[in-house]
Amino acid sequence: MGAVMSGYLESPVTEKEVIDGISKLGLKYGASSMQGWRVANEDAMSCVPDLTDNSALFAVYDGHGGGEVALYVAKYLPMLLKTQYDFTDGKIEQALKTTFLAVDKQIVLEETADELQTLAGTKGDDEDEEGMEDKIKECEELNEEAQLPLVDLLAKYKQKFKECMEEEMAEKEGNFEGSGKGKKAKVEVPDILQGGGEPASAGSAANGKEIVKNGKDSESESSSPSKKNGADETTANGDESKNGEGEEESDEEEEEEAEMTDEDDSDEEGSEEGSSEEDSDDDDVPPEFDEREGYGSGTTACVAVIQEGVITVANVGDSRCVVCTKDGVAVDLSEDHKPESEIEKTRVEKAGGKITKDGRVNGGLNLSRALGDHQYKQNTDLPPEEQMISPMPDLQTHTIAESDEFMLIACDGIWNVLTSDAAISFIREQIAEAKAGDKCSKTWLSDIAGQLMEKCMAPDTSGDGTGCDNMTCLIVLLNQDTSKDVQKRKMSGQADTPEAKKSKSS
Repeated sequence: MGAVMSGYLESPVTEKEVIDGISKLGLKYGASSMQGWRVANEDAMSCVPDLTDNSALFAVYDGHGGGEVALYVAKYLPMLLKTQYDFTDGKIEQALKTTFLAVDKQIVLEETADELQTLAGTKGDDEDEEGMEDKIKECEELNEEAQLPLVDLLAKYKQKFKECMEEEMAEKEGNFEGSGKGKKAKVEVPDILQGGGEPASAGSAANGKEIVKNGKDSESESSSPSKKNGADETTANGDESKNGEGEEESDEEEEEEAEMTDEDDSDEEGSEEGSSEEDSDDDDVPPEFDEREGYGSGTTACVAVIQEGVITVANVGDSRCVVCTKDGVAVDLSEDHKPESEIEKTRVEKAGGKITKDGRVNGGLNLSRALGDHQYKQNTDLPPEEQMISPMPDLQTHTIAESDEFMLIACDGIWNVLTSDAAISFIREQIAEAKAGDKCSKTWLSDIAGQLMEKCMAPDTSGDGTGCDNMTCLIVLLNQDTSKDVQKRKMSGQADTPEAKKSKSS
């Protein structure tokens, strides 16, 4: 790894994390992720070819402020999705909404903090390469677990919660010595493991506990000038009654106090106006940053579920899903969530935020929807989907036609350089070339994904940052004749789990 220069490395890291495989449905896929010029790779991806017997899941997550939230979501989202009753009932869109909200709420649970810190490498100072490999292995194991039959998965996790409840009961009876961290709240089997289907109930996270809120910050933000003045007036009137002063003197003091309150209000209004003017002159300065994992860090999520010939895409942020249809026509199945969009801007401002001149929410994020980023989700008067940064995904569906060729999911490291049409055209050319030259090896799709990333990577960091971001992309072939491959694997008894590995580019 090269030395760090102005937020970028002296030389890019072009080693790639790749995944290649084929599903029971006959879907061939390949994915690749590259750190590039950035100091660390904050992206993650999910390839769950056999989510159920008739469905597959593919996703890209582009982390920011750290990679821990992206890794966490990649680890848990597929598993939580398949536990939803709506999912088993074929209501894929509703199940995806429920799952996005559930995962977002779970990110800031107290007991999730340790795992996020571990993923972020901030829990201890002795974090090393071996520890990172353990994390990657754990994510791969969870990826495989996501492919367990639903009955087995529910049984496994219900047993875990049963054991937790038994420990709690023992602790309450004095027969169990706690860890010294204080008395635990009652642990209940969560709605997400019971398959709750409504978005409003999706907030029950994997341990049934409430979100940990920044109480001090919330109180200071909710204390408005009018509330403070009201409290002062009540106290003053109470003192007058205790003093037993005459009615006339009391009236005079009330009038004086009212005048003082009016003066204070006008001073505050003037101060607010002045502050607004200052902000408009200094739009690029972000507010105080909350460094806690899940508060100051977050991720995009572009998730595609393929079931019975239909692609359902749920998306928050600016990662993108595109399908190559007949004759190479690119069809976007997601919309980038940028603060400048009128719909997004209206929601941000209604929640108390503002869009600065450089297109950022409160001078910070250049996204308007994401998982995590809970420092932007502190308005207790609003539901999650109406917060400045919303975790509610947009959804689109696409019925796969015989002429459709492949699906591409990629982070904005690709889309900041290429249009959807240009990216689809490049991949289509590479696929045709590989087939013509009989070069369709086991890793040919991840190789093509790698070629796309290298095409987008900037030669140096002297520009505006375009081509210097982390890059991740995932290719899934549609309507390919893979029946022989599937039959061959079934006869050999091979598992359908994806194969993940590292490869170094030349």
